[in-house]
Amino acid sequence: MKHKILVIQTSFLGDSILSLPFLQLLKKENPDAAIHVVSTPQSAEIFEASPVVDKVIPLDKKKTHKSITATIRFAKELAGEKYTKLYSLHRSFRTSVIVYFSKVKESYGYDTASASFVYKHKVRYRKSYHEVRRLMEFLQNEVAENGWRITPEINSRQKLAPEKDTYIRSLFTDKKIIAIAPGSVWETKMYPAEHYEEIIRYFSDRDYSIILLGGKDERELCDHLAKETDALNLCGVFSLLDVHCILQECVLLICNDSALAHLGVSANIPVEMIYCSTIPEFGFYPYHDKGDYSGYRELQCKPCGIHGRHACPEKHFNCGYLLHPEIVVKKAETLLHGEKI
Repeated sequence: MKHKILVIQTSFLGDSILSLPFLQLLKKENPDAAIHVVSTPQSAEIFEASPVVDKVIPLDKKKTHKSITATIRFAKELAGEKYTKLYSLHRSFRTSVIVYFSKVKESYGYDTASASFVYKHKVRYRKSYHEVRRLMEFLQNEVAENGWRITPEINSRQKLAPEKDTYIRSLFTDKKIIAIAPGSVWETKMYPAEHYEEIIRYFSDRDYSIILLGGKDERELCDHLAKETDALNLCGVFSLLDVHCILQECVLLICNDSALAHLGVSANIPVEMIYCSTIPEFGFYPYHDKGDYSGYRELQCKPCGIHGRHACPEKHFNCGYLLHPEIVVKKAETLLHGEKI
Protein backbone atom coordinates (compact mmCIF):
# COMPACT_ATOMS: atom_id res chain seq x y z
CA MET A 1 0.00 0.00 0.00
CA LYS A 2 1.30 3.45 -0.95
CA HIS A 3 2.16 5.81 1.84
CA LYS A 4 0.46 9.17 1.55
CA ILE A 5 1.82 12.71 1.80
CA LEU A 6 -0.44 15.70 2.42
CA VAL A 7 0.34 19.19 1.12
CA ILE A 8 -1.75 22.18 2.21
CA GLN A 9 -1.87 25.17 -0.15
CA THR A 10 -4.95 27.33 0.36
CA SER A 11 -3.55 30.69 -0.71
CA PHE A 12 -4.28 32.62 -3.91
CA LEU A 13 -4.43 31.06 -7.36
CA GLY A 14 -1.02 32.36 -8.36
CA ASP A 15 0.56 30.82 -5.26
CA SER A 16 -1.03 27.50 -6.18
CA ILE A 17 0.56 27.56 -9.63
CA LEU A 18 3.93 28.43 -8.10
CA SER A 19 3.66 25.49 -5.71
CA LEU A 20 3.59 22.97 -8.58
CA PRO A 21 7.41 22.82 -8.96
CA PHE A 22 7.65 21.92 -5.26
CA LEU A 23 5.10 19.13 -5.75
CA GLN A 24 6.98 17.85 -8.79
CA LEU A 25 10.24 17.68 -6.87
CA LEU A 26 8.47 16.15 -3.87
CA LYS A 27 7.14 13.38 -6.12
CA LYS A 28 10.58 12.83 -7.59
CA GLU A 29 11.97 12.32 -4.09
CA ASN A 30 9.02 10.10 -3.09
CA PRO A 31 8.10 8.17 -6.27
CA ASP A 32 6.13 5.51 -4.39
CA ALA A 33 4.02 7.97 -2.39
CA ALA A 34 0.54 9.24 -3.17
CA ILE A 35 0.39 13.02 -2.97
CA HIS A 36 -2.82 14.66 -1.76
CA VAL A 37 -3.37 18.43 -1.82
CA VAL A 38 -5.74 20.55 0.24
CA SER A 39 -6.61 23.61 -1.84
CA THR A 40 -9.25 26.28 -2.27
CA PRO A 41 -12.11 25.42 -4.68
CA GLN A 42 -10.76 28.10 -7.04
CA SER A 43 -7.36 26.40 -7.32
CA ALA A 44 -8.59 22.81 -7.36
CA GLU A 45 -8.51 22.50 -11.17
CA ILE A 46 -4.84 23.49 -11.23
CA PHE A 47 -3.86 20.69 -8.87
CA GLU A 48 -6.18 18.22 -10.60
CA ALA A 49 -4.27 18.91 -13.83
CA SER A 50 -0.90 18.27 -12.20
CA PRO A 51 0.67 14.94 -13.26
CA VAL A 52 2.03 14.35 -9.74
CA VAL A 53 -1.08 14.97 -7.61
CA ASP A 54 -3.21 11.93 -6.83
CA LYS A 55 -6.07 13.60 -4.98
CA VAL A 56 -7.32 17.15 -4.43
CA ILE A 57 -9.30 17.97 -1.28
CA PRO A 58 -11.12 21.34 -1.50
CA LEU A 59 -11.25 23.54 1.58
CA ASP A 60 -13.98 26.18 1.25
CA LYS A 61 -12.83 28.87 3.69
CA LYS A 62 -15.62 31.26 2.73
CA LYS A 63 -18.60 28.92 3.04
CA THR A 64 -18.55 25.24 4.07
CA HIS A 65 -15.45 25.41 6.25
CA LYS A 66 -15.69 29.03 7.38
CA SER A 67 -16.23 28.35 11.09
CA ILE A 68 -13.54 26.99 13.39
CA THR A 69 -15.82 24.05 14.21
CA ALA A 70 -16.12 23.11 10.54
CA THR A 71 -12.36 23.50 10.11
CA ILE A 72 -11.66 21.13 13.01
CA ARG A 73 -14.15 18.62 11.61
CA PHE A 74 -12.38 18.85 8.24
CA ALA A 75 -9.01 18.23 9.93
CA LYS A 76 -10.28 15.20 11.82
CA GLU A 77 -11.47 13.69 8.55
CA LEU A 78 -7.94 14.16 7.22
CA ALA A 79 -6.60 12.34 10.29
CA GLY A 80 -8.39 9.21 9.10
CA GLU A 81 -6.18 9.13 6.01
CA LYS A 82 -3.10 8.31 8.13
CA TYR A 83 -0.68 10.53 6.25
CA THR A 84 3.02 9.86 6.81
CA LYS A 85 4.09 13.46 6.14
CA LEU A 86 2.42 16.86 5.94
CA TYR A 87 3.77 20.00 4.29
CA SER A 88 1.98 23.28 4.94
CA LEU A 89 2.78 25.90 2.30
CA HIS A 90 0.35 28.34 3.89
CA ARG A 91 1.04 30.25 7.10
CA SER A 92 -2.45 31.08 8.39
CA PHE A 93 -3.92 30.22 11.78
CA ARG A 94 -6.64 28.12 10.11
CA THR A 95 -3.97 26.02 8.44
CA SER A 96 -2.19 25.46 11.76
CA VAL A 97 -5.49 24.33 13.28
CA ILE A 98 -5.84 21.79 10.48
CA VAL A 99 -2.29 20.58 11.02
CA TYR A 100 -2.85 20.14 14.76
CA PHE A 101 -6.07 18.14 14.45
CA SER A 102 -4.91 16.07 11.45
CA LYS A 103 -2.42 14.42 13.81
CA VAL A 104 0.32 13.88 11.22
CA LYS A 105 3.52 13.26 13.18
CA GLU A 106 5.97 14.40 10.52
CA SER A 107 4.68 17.92 9.83
CA TYR A 108 6.60 20.71 8.12
CA GLY A 109 5.74 24.43 8.22
CA TYR A 110 7.34 27.87 8.06
CA ASP A 111 8.85 29.40 11.17
CA THR A 112 6.73 32.50 10.56
CA ALA A 113 3.45 30.57 10.41
CA SER A 114 0.73 31.49 12.84
CA ALA A 115 0.87 29.04 15.81
CA SER A 116 4.04 27.53 14.32
CA PHE A 117 4.50 25.42 17.48
CA VAL A 118 2.16 22.80 15.95
CA TYR A 119 4.82 21.84 13.39
CA LYS A 120 7.41 19.21 14.23
CA HIS A 121 9.80 20.63 11.62
CA LYS A 122 10.03 24.39 11.06
CA VAL A 123 11.60 25.82 7.91
CA ARG A 124 12.92 29.35 7.65
CA TYR A 125 10.73 31.66 5.56
CA ARG A 126 13.18 33.55 3.35
CA LYS A 127 11.62 36.81 2.17
CA SER A 128 14.42 37.50 -0.31
CA TYR A 129 13.82 34.30 -2.29
CA HIS A 130 11.48 33.79 -5.20
CA GLU A 131 8.35 31.94 -4.07
CA VAL A 132 9.33 28.79 -6.00
CA ARG A 133 12.79 28.82 -4.42
CA ARG A 134 11.23 29.60 -1.03
CA LEU A 135 9.04 26.50 -1.19
CA MET A 136 12.03 24.35 -2.09
CA GLU A 137 13.39 25.05 1.39
CA PHE A 138 11.07 22.31 2.60
CA LEU A 139 13.14 19.76 0.69
CA GLN A 140 16.61 21.20 1.31
CA ASN A 141 18.48 19.27 -1.34
CA GLU A 142 20.92 20.16 -4.09
CA VAL A 143 18.21 20.55 -6.74
CA ALA A 144 16.24 22.85 -4.46
CA GLU A 145 19.31 25.01 -3.94
CA ASN A 146 20.72 25.20 -7.46
CA GLY A 147 18.06 23.98 -9.87
CA TRP A 148 14.86 25.48 -8.50
CA ARG A 149 13.73 27.14 -11.75
CA ILE A 150 11.41 24.26 -12.60
CA THR A 151 8.48 24.85 -14.94
CA PRO A 152 5.04 24.22 -13.36
CA GLU A 153 3.52 21.24 -15.19
CA ILE A 154 -0.18 21.52 -16.07
CA ASN A 155 -1.84 18.89 -18.27
CA SER A 156 -4.43 21.30 -19.64
CA ARG A 157 -4.59 19.89 -23.17
CA GLN A 158 -5.80 16.52 -21.87
CA LYS A 159 -8.79 18.19 -20.23
CA LEU A 160 -9.73 20.42 -23.18
CA ALA A 161 -13.19 19.74 -24.62
CA PRO A 162 -13.15 19.01 -28.40
CA GLU A 163 -15.41 21.95 -29.26
CA LYS A 164 -13.19 24.35 -27.32
CA ASP A 165 -10.10 22.88 -28.96
CA THR A 166 -11.63 23.55 -32.37
CA TYR A 167 -12.48 27.15 -31.43
CA ILE A 168 -9.03 27.84 -29.99
CA ARG A 169 -7.34 26.49 -33.10
CA SER A 170 -9.54 28.76 -35.22
CA LEU A 171 -8.14 31.80 -33.39
CA PHE A 172 -4.59 31.12 -34.44
CA THR A 173 -4.34 31.84 -38.14
CA ASP A 174 -1.30 33.28 -39.88
CA LYS A 175 -1.07 36.26 -37.52
CA LYS A 176 1.01 36.11 -34.37
CA ILE A 177 -1.05 36.61 -31.23
CA ILE A 178 -0.14 38.57 -28.11
CA ALA A 179 -2.20 37.94 -24.99
CA ILE A 180 -2.90 40.78 -22.57
CA ALA A 181 -4.37 40.20 -19.12
CA PRO A 182 -5.17 43.67 -17.70
CA GLY A 183 -7.02 42.67 -14.52
CA SER A 184 -6.20 41.86 -10.91
CA VAL A 185 -7.95 41.21 -7.61
CA TRP A 186 -6.29 44.41 -6.38
CA GLU A 187 -6.88 47.76 -8.08
CA THR A 188 -3.39 49.10 -7.30
CA LYS A 189 -1.86 46.19 -9.21
CA MET A 190 -3.78 47.14 -12.36
CA TYR A 191 -1.83 49.10 -14.98
CA PRO A 192 -4.01 51.99 -16.25
CA ALA A 193 -6.45 51.03 -19.01
CA GLU A 194 -5.41 53.99 -21.18
CA HIS A 195 -1.81 52.76 -21.08
CA TYR A 196 -2.93 49.28 -22.12
CA GLU A 197 -4.82 50.87 -25.02
CA GLU A 198 -1.58 52.42 -26.32
CA ILE A 199 0.24 49.10 -26.04
CA ILE A 200 -2.53 47.27 -27.90
CA ARG A 201 -2.52 49.87 -30.71
CA TYR A 202 1.26 49.70 -31.00
CA PHE A 203 1.29 45.95 -31.60
CA SER A 204 -1.89 45.96 -33.70
CA ASP A 205 -0.20 48.44 -36.03
CA ARG A 206 2.65 45.95 -36.40
CA ASP A 207 0.39 43.14 -37.56
CA TYR A 208 -0.08 41.30 -34.27
CA SER A 209 -3.49 40.10 -33.16
CA ILE A 210 -4.35 40.91 -29.55
CA ILE A 211 -6.53 38.81 -27.25
CA LEU A 212 -7.68 39.90 -23.81
CA LEU A 213 -7.72 37.29 -21.05
CA GLY A 214 -9.04 37.20 -17.51
CA GLY A 215 -11.96 36.16 -15.35
CA LYS A 216 -15.57 37.24 -15.34
CA ASP A 217 -14.78 40.09 -12.96
CA GLU A 218 -12.54 41.67 -15.60
CA ARG A 219 -15.13 41.42 -18.37
CA GLU A 220 -16.21 45.07 -18.12
CA LEU A 221 -12.62 46.34 -18.23
CA CYS A 222 -11.82 44.19 -21.25
CA ASP A 223 -15.08 45.17 -22.96
CA HIS A 224 -13.87 48.76 -22.72
CA LEU A 225 -10.42 47.92 -24.11
CA ALA A 226 -11.93 45.89 -26.95
CA LYS A 227 -14.27 48.78 -27.81
CA GLU A 228 -11.40 51.28 -27.94
CA THR A 229 -9.10 48.97 -29.94
CA ASP A 230 -9.41 45.96 -32.24
CA ALA A 231 -8.52 43.44 -29.49
CA LEU A 232 -10.61 40.29 -29.04
CA ASN A 233 -12.13 40.01 -25.56
CA LEU A 234 -12.07 36.44 -24.22
CA CYS A 235 -12.50 37.33 -20.54
CA GLY A 236 -14.77 34.96 -18.67
CA VAL A 237 -15.28 32.76 -21.73
CA PHE A 238 -12.81 29.99 -20.87
CA SER A 239 -11.76 28.04 -17.80
CA LEU A 240 -8.29 28.49 -16.35
CA LEU A 241 -7.07 25.30 -18.03
CA ASP A 242 -8.51 26.46 -21.36
CA VAL A 243 -6.59 29.73 -20.96
CA HIS A 244 -3.43 27.71 -20.35
CA CYS A 245 -3.99 26.00 -23.71
CA ILE A 246 -4.54 29.38 -25.40
CA LEU A 247 -1.36 30.82 -23.90
CA GLN A 248 0.71 27.96 -25.29
CA GLU A 249 -0.14 29.24 -28.77
CA CYS A 250 0.71 32.92 -28.08
CA VAL A 251 4.03 34.63 -28.78
CA LEU A 252 3.87 36.87 -25.69
CA LEU A 253 1.84 37.59 -22.56
CA ILE A 254 1.72 41.07 -21.04
CA CYS A 255 -0.01 41.25 -17.66
CA ASN A 256 -0.07 42.73 -14.19
CA ASP A 257 1.35 41.10 -11.05
CA SER A 258 -1.30 38.37 -11.14
CA ALA A 259 -1.93 34.64 -11.48
CA LEU A 260 -2.03 34.85 -15.27
CA ALA A 261 1.71 35.63 -15.29
CA HIS A 262 2.45 32.33 -13.55
CA LEU A 263 0.14 30.53 -15.97
CA GLY A 264 2.21 32.06 -18.78
CA VAL A 265 5.40 30.71 -17.20
CA SER A 266 3.79 27.26 -17.09
CA ALA A 267 2.87 27.64 -20.78
CA ASN A 268 6.58 28.38 -21.40
CA ILE A 269 6.02 31.56 -23.40
CA PRO A 270 7.61 35.01 -23.03
CA VAL A 271 5.95 36.88 -20.14
CA GLU A 272 6.26 40.56 -19.25
CA MET A 273 4.85 41.36 -15.81
CA ILE A 274 3.94 44.97 -15.06
CA TYR A 275 4.55 46.10 -11.49
CA CYS A 276 2.49 49.02 -10.23
CA SER A 277 2.18 49.09 -6.42
CA THR A 278 4.14 45.88 -5.78
CA ILE A 279 7.77 44.99 -6.50
CA PRO A 280 9.66 41.94 -7.86
CA GLU A 281 11.56 41.60 -4.58
CA PHE A 282 8.44 40.03 -3.03
CA GLY A 283 9.37 36.94 -5.05
CA PHE A 284 6.61 36.51 -7.62
CA TYR A 285 8.25 37.68 -10.87
CA PRO A 286 8.28 35.43 -13.99
CA TYR A 287 11.38 33.37 -13.24
CA HIS A 288 11.90 31.41 -16.47
CA ASP A 289 14.42 32.48 -19.11
CA LYS A 290 11.62 34.00 -21.23
CA GLY A 291 10.34 36.24 -18.46
CA ASP A 292 10.93 39.86 -17.51
CA TYR A 293 9.15 42.75 -15.82
CA SER A 294 8.64 46.51 -15.93
CA GLY A 295 7.98 48.93 -13.11
CA TYR A 296 8.44 52.53 -12.00
CA ARG A 297 10.84 52.51 -9.06
CA GLU A 298 11.39 56.17 -8.07
CA LEU A 299 8.59 56.45 -5.52
CA GLN A 300 8.92 56.56 -1.73
CA CYS A 301 5.40 55.20 -1.32
CA LYS A 302 6.14 52.02 -3.28
CA PRO A 303 5.44 49.27 -2.32
CA CYS A 304 2.30 50.09 -0.36
CA GLY A 305 1.51 46.44 0.44
CA ILE A 306 2.48 42.92 -0.56
CA HIS A 307 -0.95 42.16 -2.05
CA GLY A 308 -1.74 45.61 -3.37
CA ARG A 309 -4.76 47.67 -2.29
CA HIS A 310 -8.21 48.55 -3.53
CA ALA A 311 -7.21 52.22 -3.88
CA CYS A 312 -3.99 54.22 -3.92
CA PRO A 313 -3.29 55.46 -0.35
CA GLU A 314 -1.68 58.60 -1.80
CA LYS A 315 -4.59 59.15 -4.23
CA HIS A 316 -2.30 59.68 -7.25
CA PHE A 317 -1.42 56.13 -8.43
CA ASN A 318 1.88 57.36 -9.84
CA CYS A 319 3.31 53.83 -9.76
CA GLY A 320 0.92 53.10 -12.63
CA TYR A 321 0.68 56.39 -14.49
CA LEU A 322 4.40 57.20 -14.48
CA LEU A 323 5.27 53.85 -16.01
CA HIS A 324 4.81 55.01 -19.59
CA PRO A 325 3.63 52.55 -22.26
CA GLU A 326 6.77 52.99 -24.35
CA ILE A 327 8.81 51.47 -21.50
CA VAL A 328 6.56 48.41 -21.43
CA VAL A 329 6.64 48.16 -25.22
CA LYS A 330 10.43 48.32 -25.34
CA LYS A 331 10.72 45.44 -22.86
CA ALA A 332 8.07 43.46 -24.76
CA GLU A 333 9.96 43.90 -28.03
CA THR A 334 13.11 42.45 -26.50
CA LEU A 335 11.17 39.42 -25.28
CA LEU A 336 9.61 38.90 -28.70
CA HIS A 337 13.10 38.81 -30.18
CA GLY A 338 14.43 36.43 -27.53
CA GLU A 339 16.45 38.97 -25.59
CA LYS A 340 16.43 40.72 -22.24
CA ILE A 341 17.44 44.27 -21.44
